[in-house]
Amino acid sequence: MSEIKVEDAKRLLKAIKANKQKYLTCEILSKDVGIYADIIAGYLSTFDPIISMDPNYDIRNVTSQLSAFVREHSERHSTHKSNKLAETQYKSVNDFVFSKYVVAGGLMDRSIELNDADLKELKKVVTNELKLRKKKR
Repeated sequence: MSEIKVEDAKRLLKAIKANKQKYLTCEILSKDVGIYADIIAGYLSTFDPIISMDPNYDIRNVTSQLSAFVREHSERHSTHKSNKLAETQYKSVNDFVFSKYVVAGGLMDRSIELNDADLKELKKVVTNELKLRKKKR
């Protein structure tokens, strides 16, 4: 009895819904999905242990449990990348450099070192500028 991965569960659920047969066994499903019947039985035995013992067990009985498993894991592990630009007080890299390195009189002071907070801010400014340039293309 092995633990089923979310990707495999989605693939099995999709194959179960696509198959129009009234009675569906691990053997029939293995031909559709391309996974051995024993492995499918091991995966689905987490929902109903009789599946691994009975080769003629109807898999459609565990469809609701399988879909609940997929729904639960997709909600828990949803990854959402934000396309919004990070909030910074600087509009561009030039603005950041000018505010940090240029002293009174317009001279550039090369002896100034950036601390960790400034480096994080610079990283945000650079990623924002890269995103803007990518949008322009």
